[in-house]
Amino acid sequence: RLENPHVISQDQIWVGVVPVGPSGHPLNSSYRTRETVKYKQELGTVIVNFARIVPDGLLVFFPSYSMMDKCIDYWKNRNHEHSVDDSTIWQRMCKHKQPVIEPRQSSNFPNAIEDYAAKLRDPSTSGAIFFAVCRGKVSEGLDFADRAGRAVIVTGMPFSTPTDPKVRLKREYLDKQAKPSNKNPKALTGEEWYVQQAARAVNQAVGRVIRHRHDYGAIIYCDERFVWPNYQSQMSYWLKPYIKCYSKYGEVVQTLTRFFRDKVCVDPKEMDSNDSVTPPADKCLPQEILSDSDSQVVDLIDNATMHGQLKEHTLKSMRLKKAKIADVSSQLKHNVESRALTGNRGQQSTPPSKRSTIEQACEKNEAIQERCGGQESTTGPAFLKLSCIIILNFGYFY
Repeated sequence: RLENPHVISQDQIWVGVVPVGPSGHPLNSSYRTRETVKYKQELGTVIVNFARIVPDGLLVFFPSYSMMDKCIDYWKNRNHEHSVDDSTIWQRMCKHKQPVIEPRQSSNFPNAIEDYAAKLRDPSTSGAIFFAVCRGKVSEGLDFADRAGRAVIVTGMPFSTPTDPKVRLKREYLDKQAKPSNKNPKALTGEEWYVQQAARAVNQAVGRVIRHRHDYGAIIYCDERFVWPNYQSQMSYWLKPYIKCYSKYGEVVQTLTRFFRDKVCVDPKEMDSNDSVTPPADKCLPQEILSDSDSQVVDLIDNATMHGQLKEHTLKSMRLKKAKIADVSSQLKHNVESRALTGNRGQQSTPPSKRSTIEQACEKNEAIQERCGGQESTTGPAFLKLSCIIILNFGYFY
């Protein structure tokens, strides 16, 4: 398959794999560990710290709705065992960013998007945090450019249920096709296909952040399995040069803080807003939260000066086309007259019926010109003249 690098430079993106949390506990969202209290506490504390570091919008993607609901329920009622106060993990998140949760019902999704946009505009907070699911509406089809999404956190690989009959039969079929006895040595095995499907959903989710060549953001993989080579091989090609696997959580906090501190110092006026990619109107966040470029828009309907310039330019173009047609007409007429004088064999005069038709067309054209106040249209008269000459030309050889 064809994969190309991104248009952004190295200083516009931060990509890191975070295998452990602040207390050194591994971050692993597999079925065996994601239900444990220790994992939920560690993941919640990690998100609290990133919500403090990342400016504006933060996206957090879970492998499934059930895992997202269980983690949020725990965070709302419990705190980390090493916390210095009685605040829950959820309350600590809300101190830095206002939360929004992706709904299961598609009918409630537009309200969630509007809520997220409103919280981003709230000056009393440092942004908003959107809890979503891989393969959900947030991960596929929405642009979170600029302030709408400065970082995305992936909490794990969204593997399909292995006991699902469709998944099980697909894996068995691919394993049979990939046997050494078959002629196709590059056939995918069932396990490779299983990992590939989950990796595609992750790549879709992380692609929500960098939306144009002046955008910048961070991609944070909070699962130790992203260190494994078979997982990294499935990541998007444009991400691979920037991926760094950290062994210490403190190093993650330091480098990520430095990245956003350096980007905030950049003057946004130096960026060319004309090069940004604008998504379809029905698949983007409200534009008022993304930029203040409305002053650069010129209303052609209300701007009379612009109308005059456009009209003058259009008339010049039409006159040029008219002149070219007139030159062609003169050349054709000259050729016809020359052939008429040479007395070529088979030359005949135009029949009276055809001449009368031509004369009627010319008279009709002159009448139209008189009704228009003596002004010729762009191509109408010239086109009729050209047609008459062509008919005359063929008439001589009739």
